[in-house]
Amino acid sequence: MQVQEPTFWLLQGRSRWRVDKPAASEINNNPTWAKGISQGDALQLSDDLSGPLGLISPDGSLGRLVLPTGMALDDSGIVYLLTPSGHIKRYDPENEAFVRLPSIGGRGQEARQFNNPTNIAIWGYMLFVVDAGNRRVQIFDTGTLGLIESLTRPNQWHPIDIAVHDNHAYILDGQGGCVYSFLPQTGRLHIVLQDDNFAGVWSRIAVDRSGYIYLFDHTAGRLHHYNSNGIPDGTYDYAGDVRPYFDAPPIIVDYKNRFCLPASLAHECDRHLPQDPPIFSMTVARCETGDQIFNRSGKRINKIDPTEFPGPYLYVTEGVWYSQRLDSAIYRCQWHRIELELRQTLPPGTRLRVSTLTDPNPRRSVDIRNLPEDVWDTHYDVIGRSPTTSTQDTTLHEFLVNSREGRYLWVRVQLMGGGYRTPAIKRLRIHFPRESYLQYLPAIYAHDDESRHFLEHYLGVIQTEWDALQGSIDNIAGLFDPHTVPEHYLDDLAGWLGLTLERSWTTEQKRRLLAAAPAIYDKRGTAAGLRAYLQVYLHNITDIPPEEQGDYPQIIEGFRERQRVILGRSGVGQPTVSLWGAAQVGRLQLDEFSREGDVLLHSVGDPEMDIFNEYAHRFFVMVPATWIRSNDDLEMLHRAIEAEKPVHTQYQLCLAKPHVQVGLQSTVGFDTIIGDYSVAILANLKGDAPPSATQTILGQDSILASDPSDDSDRRILPGKTLR
Repeated sequence: MQVQEPTFWLLQGRSRWRVDKPAASEINNNPTWAKGISQGDALQLSDDLSGPLGLISPDGSLGRLVLPTGMALDDSGIVYLLTPSGHIKRYDPENEAFVRLPSIGGRGQEARQFNNPTNIAIWGYMLFVVDAGNRRVQIFDTGTLGLIESLTRPNQWHPIDIAVHDNHAYILDGQGGCVYSFLPQTGRLHIVLQDDNFAGVWSRIAVDRSGYIYLFDHTAGRLHHYNSNGIPDGTYDYAGDVRPYFDAPPIIVDYKNRFCLPASLAHECDRHLPQDPPIFSMTVARCETGDQIFNRSGKRINKIDPTEFPGPYLYVTEGVWYSQRLDSAIYRCQWHRIELELRQTLPPGTRLRVSTLTDPNPRRSVDIRNLPEDVWDTHYDVIGRSPTTSTQDTTLHEFLVNSREGRYLWVRVQLMGGGYRTPAIKRLRIHFPRESYLQYLPAIYAHDDESRHFLEHYLGVIQTEWDALQGSIDNIAGLFDPHTVPEHYLDDLAGWLGLTLERSWTTEQKRRLLAAAPAIYDKRGTAAGLRAYLQVYLHNITDIPPEEQGDYPQIIEGFRERQRVILGRSGVGQPTVSLWGAAQVGRLQLDEFSREGDVLLHSVGDPEMDIFNEYAHRFFVMVPATWIRSNDDLEMLHRAIEAEKPVHTQYQLCLAKPHVQVGLQSTVGFDTIIGDYSVAILANLKGDAPPSATQTILGQDSILASDPSDDSDRRILPGKTLR
């Protein structure tokens, strides 16, 4: 008898979760099939269609897929706002307020006025304003505020929305059911797609990071998906189904039309997108420390009552999902176990239940969904609890399939939550057939089905523990590979290698040093080994890989400087060679070197050997000063040198500045750095505050100049750096 090798079915977002999509009539007869579960990169509760994550969200963000309607962000991190009154405001970091752009906006038909503006967008230095009432799109220069161009069409087009992606502006003509593409470099406007069946139906356009176009059907509350060539590619009812394809917007609006401006975008200098996008919080009262709160008119809100109503639901409260029919191709297959991986630990107040059903016959999907509850076998049912009391503190769960033998298997997932949180299943792995310790017992123990079924489950408890142990033994080589070792074992691996990892390092930075250790250890204790070790540290400090660090760090050993001539000895030597005298060491010598204040007491050593001992076991480490940006970086570099240098040696760390000092710093390739044009950020001094290390003061330590051969635009624009 041939034994079937164990294998598995993998259910995940990349394979579209392997569901059988029934006909429309089947959905009507069984409405729970298509409602309540979002099938994007994870199985989770669907967005509440009327809430902030629904496609019909009041802020116009299509369920927080894109920035809310009337908001735009330029390349330097400045936020622009289209107010309900039809004016354009721009955030002023210096005054920490939104300031109205002069001479732009106001109701009218003039070139710089609008009649029912519906949205704005920014590409480069171009500000696009969709003037729906006047049936045009106005383009302004964000620096000079001059009108660059007015996009119109000879026919009666009705632009109502705009999206920018990859040097293109996509304009939605709502009444014509048409999308135009505008290329700013050429000034050309051409049709990307058109469908008269959706004239007057589409009201919003969005483009994901891959350039695919999404059009919102406001009559059906559905997204129509098109590729970059305008070819239709299906529809979506939930924003969660396509959210993985969009970059999370840095600004969200709550149910009271308030939005939180992240502190990273409010800074006067070094503005950048927040490292972590805003979470799907209930209100902006959950803003981080340092963030600012405004209303849609750009007016600052100083205080929010933390006890106010949390707002509409984010998710539906329950949902059910069924897999497609999974075929083992084995007669009377006993399915083994299910590995379930969550995207995050189960949130408090939510519930997850997984049930299975087996059958020897290939039933229809609609028949499976209409079966009574008692035919489903539920083995996994867990409730999310508070982090301090929950034992479900991991994202990977494993359990046996309790259903009896059958060639075909169906999996049912039920999710429940309180409306503000949801479980999220990243993937399901269903193993078959069952590998049981029962096969090692005499056949009498599996004589009847009841005995076999009981013993399989009983032995499965022991087998699970032993399988996990066996898996650890089989994969133990991965614990010694810096690229595959689990994060929580990185410090252990470093201890085995005699390395010390910085606590402030990320996982990637720690792996970088561990991966370089074998090559470094071959030459440990040498100048080359120390240099290779410091290159890894400098990579972690500066993000400059070793192959781009040039000749740095430089290790200059002391004996290389031992080129001296001793007076009274043989020969005068070359004129360029320095003289050696008692002052070099400062040892007290009666009648020779004994002036108070210059003498140093040396109680050991032979005076005749001072010329050699002065340079013995000493070295210099030369690093560009611009690479060390803080005291923490400097201390980290000192720790690296102390850890790897031979214990009997002494060192001096020298930070080479980008200039030349004759006699002090003038050796090209060692301590002399010839730099490029620098980037100056003008300091804005408030009170007595000194400028930072990256700021300069015009007229004191910086002069505005330009290369005469450079005819490029050198205007000073808001939020721009000077080059």
